[in-house]
Amino acid sequence: MKPRFNTAFFTANVRNRPESMDTKFPYQLSPGLFSALGFAQKEAESMGARFVDTSHILLALVHEAYSTQESGITIKLANFYKLRYSNTLDKAGSYFGLEAKATPHSSSSYLTEASKRLFLSSAQIAQRYFSNVIKPEHVLLAITMASNKSGAAYGTLIDLGIDPRELKDNIQSLIQAEILQEMMSL
Repeated sequence: MKPRFNTAFFTANVRNRPESMDTKFPYQLSPGLFSALGFAQKEAESMGARFVDTSHILLALVHEAYSTQESGITIKLANFYKLRYSNTLDKAGSYFGLEAKATPHSSSSYLTEASKRLFLSSAQIAQRYFSNVIKPEHVLLAITMASNKSGAAYGTLIDLGIDPRELKDNIQSLIQAEILQEMMSL
């Protein structure tokens, strides 16, 4: 069964970004992130939520880390922090719907304003690491940023006993190591 998430959905939702954010969005999503976002949308719908918030996205990243056959950065982090779908769902549950309260009911987007900001931060992070493809680790790194401290996903990390600053340092180290490895293989 294919996820309902599609490029048109994502592009439309990013175009409906907060007015203060007028940057273009020329990025692609990695297959893993694409799949995770389809899962986030499905989870939000199954919970009766009108919007996909950052806690749905974090939950989907954890789910995708274990669903893929790849041994990428996200699965390494999930294993290191002993993140599992069930315990993430348990902690994220108290945050579901809170970000939606700050999203206008007239919004044609399926993403909360916080989720839109998260993706714009993720795009900036991808660019910083010389990538035009947004990967799950870019989104995870964006969740840990101080500018996203008020997001539901950030609060979920805290509730899981994860220090976002430590997670941020670990993600950055893994991304840098991956880039170095790619450069050495050239």
